[in-house]
Amino acid sequence: MYDIEVEGTHNFIGNDIVAHNTAFTAAASGATSTSFFATTLHATDLLTTNATSTALYISGSAQFANTGLRLADTNASHYLTLSPGSDLTADRTLTLTTGDAARTLTLNGNATLDDWFDQSVKTTASPSFAGLLVNGATSTITNLSMVNSTTTAATSTNLYTSGQTILAATGGNVGIGTTTPNYKLQIAGSSATVFDAFKIRTTQASVDGVGSRIVFSEAGDTAVGMITSKFDGANWIMQLGTNDLDPSLTLKAGKLGLGTTSPYASIAIVKDGLAAQTNFMRFEDPNTFGAGALGLTIATNNHSASNPGAVLLASSSLHFAVGNTQDTDGLRKMTIMASGNVGIGTTGPESKTQITGGGLCVGSDANCNTDNNTEGTIYSSNTAMTVYDVAENYPTRDSSVGPADIVALDPDNGVFVKKADSTSSPQARILGVISGDPAVLLGGFNGPQFANERQVAVGLSGRIPVKVSLEGGEIKIGDHLSLSSEPGVAKKAADGEQSIGYALEYYGEAQGAGNFGTGTIQFFITHGNMAGMTVADLTAALG
Repeated sequence: MYDIEVEGTHNFIGNDIVAHNTAFTAAASGATSTSFFATTLHATDLLTTNATSTALYISGSAQFANTGLRLADTNASHYLTLSPGSDLTADRTLTLTTGDAARTLTLNGNATLDDWFDQSVKTTASPSFAGLLVNGATSTITNLSMVNSTTTAATSTNLYTSGQTILAATGGNVGIGTTTPNYKLQIAGSSATVFDAFKIRTTQASVDGVGSRIVFSEAGDTAVGMITSKFDGANWIMQLGTNDLDPSLTLKAGKLGLGTTSPYASIAIVKDGLAAQTNFMRFEDPNTFGAGALGLTIATNNHSASNPGAVLLASSSLHFAVGNTQDTDGLRKMTIMASGNVGIGTTGPESKTQITGGGLCVGSDANCNTDNNTEGTIYSSNTAMTVYDVAENYPTRDSSVGPADIVALDPDNGVFVKKADSTSSPQARILGVISGDPAVLLGGFNGPQFANERQVAVGLSGRIPVKVSLEGGEIKIGDHLSLSSEPGVAKKAADGEQSIGYALEYYGEAQGAGNFGTGTIQFFITHGNMAGMTVADLTAALG
């Protein structure tokens, strides 16, 4: 069989041309192309050579009735193979173009790239993928832009992976809901509805009650803070802290906890341990104290006389300090003891109200040291008072001194007192009676020389209990009382003896001969009177 050739045109025409090991050649030196027009072309190898622009053009229903079409370069080292029923394969980059850079490549099916790391899809235009499936152990995408040529937002864009997803970038900002993000991650809503908010949700089963979590870290991936959501089986919990074991703030069932994971009140503040210069709780107002700047106000919804504004609890004593430093150890000005005693100027009040270091001013104006200041009044209304005396603290080294004992000045220690004893110290000046619970306790001796000395309240005026005996006979109401032979115990005074006050109660219980016994009665304290003597008697005695 011979070739069919039309001279001058290099055109081969026929219905069925079968060529075996034959080349169609544009043999002329100046030939520019070789064209084939055929309905069916059967060839083992179809070669076009020598032409400066070689083309294979098949029109109509023409076909290659063999295993496929294979296009090779000049040295047959790289191939593009098209086989019926098989994939399009190429061992080099495949570039599809219409010659117009503005054209796009549209894939309406699924584009599949196996081993994405070693393969790529490149285009200078804007490709559109209806489905893009990336297979491979490692997937690295240098640039993946999911917008159109005018960078307008798509109706919906999904980025999905069945394994781990890592998006790495050397710089730049990410915007969700905005095309001009100013921060590393900026989320902008388009409406003021709860459905347009930022939401973090996990479908993973809870581990130790932990739900979602946001972790803040420094260089080296060291966690410096985290926000965690939890569920304890009854309540959802939101925690903020540096780690799971020590959350600084906990929100649970409408309660706020600072330093505790189980807040028991609307606001619960718990501090563990003791550190120097550390506040348990501090409220600070930079404004000057006065109207509109009260510093700290605690009030109920209806803070009136019947609805107190605050209740302060302390296990032993409640201290109030005034100062401008955190160290308030030497700045405590008022103390409320667990017993109910209140001390101003002292941390250990021994009576219901004890003022140390100054006086109690009740006057007509705010300045108590002016000459024209008139006296004020202290009222007690609808109150059952069980103590009515005024006392003053004195130091003592007599360990036997106790309430209701008569005391005298200690001749061996200035300003000290001891139990009065008519036998060992008959000349000692009687000072008063020890008050166990004075109504008003005045100051004492607070110098450094008295820091380790015991001080007792000596009744100076008013009603007070006193120990008595029948050494001077039965005691009737109004009888003068004086010191008996038993130290610290009073008796009915004889004429001329120093009186310490008047009996307010009867005492006449016979205790037997030589055994006077002791009891306790109320008496009214007075000083300096001599029992049974009138002014005339005293004048006569003085000569």
